[in-house]
Amino acid sequence: MDDKIYLESSIADIHSHVLPRMDDGADCTAMSADMLAEMYRQGIRRVVASSHFYANEESLDAFLARRERSIENHLKRLYDKSVHPELFVGAEVAFFEMISRAEVIPKLALRGTNYIMIEMPFAKWAEHSVNELYNLREKHGLTPIIAHIERYGAYQKKDVIRKLHEDGIKIQVNAEFFLTKRIYKKFSYMLKEDLIDFVGSDAHNMDDRKPDLGDALLVAKELCGDEFIKKLEQNSDILLKNAEPLF
Repeated sequence: MDDKIYLESSIADIHSHVLPRMDDGADCTAMSADMLAEMYRQGIRRVVASSHFYANEESLDAFLARRERSIENHLKRLYDKSVHPELFVGAEVAFFEMISRAEVIPKLALRGTNYIMIEMPFAKWAEHSVNELYNLREKHGLTPIIAHIERYGAYQKKDVIRKLHEDGIKIQVNAEFFLTKRIYKKFSYMLKEDLIDFVGSDAHNMDDRKPDLGDALLVAKELCGDEFIKKLEQNSDILLKNAEPLF
């Protein structure tokens, strides 16, 4: 543990895998507790639990039932508001064909809101796939948030990303965007063009994918200044305005 002084801000970690026994994230309650405590130590006071959902592996009803068990039977027992951030729940929904035609898709939105996090294909996006993001809004009133754009941004033409953002599709980057020079250099145009709406840790464990949003925000402040930090705070406030806290 270091003596680093972290930012005091209202920026939320909107992408994390802290729910115990849900996916490839926290595999037990002890790990969840450690992850949440580390997030709190780094100055993060609001966190969205966004477990993976894969439509080709599990029905929506089964996923929602498992998630509720994880919250009620495990997370609730370990949660301590004095050392853990305020918690909200959503999902990281892996894109699937005709996703907008799934009538139950709104159930995967951030609870209490119309925001839904989508993990897009790790390849060049077909035009019909991009159109599905618009269809989610038109058919269901949902606002898609593209998860960790830096993971597949290199496959896309910059104009595609620009157009999506211009049309109101939100963009999230992981903390590694700021903590890995190679990634920052490659996608710095997104900062210059104001294309980034949210930053998340995408934390999975306390080892190779541990919570690091607090560290990233220190670098972001140094590189981008106070206005960028203020923008992230405002976006977090808008996102969570009507969200329902777990506890």
